[in-house]
Amino acid sequence: ANEARAAAALPPTPMRQVAGRTHPVFRAEIALRWSDIDAMSHVNNVVYLQLLEEARVQFLRALHAAGSPPVQLVVGRNEVDYLRPLHYDTKPVAVNVWVERIGRASFTAAYEMLSPDDLLVAQAKTVVVAVNEQGTGSEPLPQTTRLLLQRYLWTG
Repeated sequence: ANEARAAAALPPTPMRQVAGRTHPVFRAEIALRWSDIDAMSHVNNVVYLQLLEEARVQFLRALHAAGSPPVQLVVGRNEVDYLRPLHYDTKPVAVNVWVERIGRASFTAAYEMLSPDDLLVAQAKTVVVAVNEQGTGSEPLPQTTRLLLQRYLWTG
């Protein structure tokens, strides 16, 4: 019953069509800053990771607001495919977030970053690991967190 209430508390889930299947995503819209631009007049590659981090934090906050208990998480791995340059715009960048895999103590968040003109500029993945309070080892993801992550899990 608590899990059903938690899932109902999540924000509305946009759907995204990929490879002929529709999947749920968490959508974050993030404003660019003028300081995000590099000497080549486009968003610096490091900023892409910051935008992904902001989207992931918004996603995790939504899970927490829906009933996920506090969990200490660290990034175990980032992987980014830069597909095209992103240029400054006053309209926000959209980052769709979903879950690709849920393990015992970790999950893989996957992303697609869209320009303000809705062009795909990057695809990425982050392995996120739950750690103990001392940060010295992994610990299992809480069951409620796992159930909330499953709402965004893309299978097959």
